[in-house]
Amino acid sequence: MSSFEKTIKAFLDKRSKEEPAFGEKYTARCQNEKDAVAGCCRYITSEARKKAENGCAVIEDAEVYGWAMHYFDENIQAPKSAPRADVKTSSSPKADDAPKTAVPKPKPKAPKVDECQLSLF
Repeated sequence: MSSFEKTIKAFLDKRSKEEPAFGEKYTARCQNEKDAVAGCCRYITSEARKKAENGCAVIEDAEVYGWAMHYFDENIQAPKSAPRADVKTSSSPKADDAPKTAVPKPKPKAPKVDECQLSLF
């Protein structure tokens, strides 16, 4: 189980204790499906990809947890598979997290020669 799945599972376990109505749905689905939490994480990943622009998405924790609740409340079917994504669960950005892109160096320009000007040399 990935750290992302563990984080979502911990949230869902806590929420199921706080809200009995949700707890019934969550517990029943986890008993019926072997990989209910993994399916929920695939659903979250697919929703995040829909919001991505140029392959990048920044999503608040509350929205991700909302998708997890929605997955179990509405009995949504998980996508069959989702390509492995690097999911960062930290909400504080670090300098190392910034994408590293190479900035092309400008080519030196050849000096323009005025064709009308005569050279004395």
